[in-house]
Amino acid sequence: MAVGKSFWGEKLANHMGVRFYDLDKEIELLEGMEIHKIFKSKTEDYFRDIEQVSLQGIVQSSENFVMACGGGTPCYRGNMQLMKESGQVVYLLINSIENHPFLKNNDENRPLTQATDFKLEMQQLLEHRKYFYEQSHKTVSIFDLTEANFAHLLLNYE
Repeated sequence: MAVGKSFWGEKLANHMGVRFYDLDKEIELLEGMEIHKIFKSKTEDYFRDIEQVSLQGIVQSSENFVMACGGGTPCYRGNMQLMKESGQVVYLLINSIENHPFLKNNDENRPLTQATDFKLEMQQLLEHRKYFYEQSHKTVSIFDLTEANFAHLLLNYE
């Protein structure tokens, strides 16, 4: 969460001359509401269903693309396997919530930051998701990414 998936994904897609998809934005367009409102007014299960359908739609309809998915996407309903079968998956690594440069408590656009002890809960969530994230083809620390090296680091694209 908040590691720069959309920022670096869009930059990489532009560099490669391919289409960029932000899965959360695609879901918001489909549902006509922001992700945090979907979580609030419907359920997380509902969101995960829509997320999977949207992911499958992108994978089936696009030949070459870069996609930024939500932090939970790889952890549900076989999504990681689908992503791996569809292209190269890159895990943008943050080792600890404590040194996270962008994540803020009570960010209303991020439903999972609403917890009372959100840093502890985020660290536990990261530990749970780590199993799925580590199945990625490549791991890149967000602290290693720069304007000069992002394409090479993310996909060995030159």
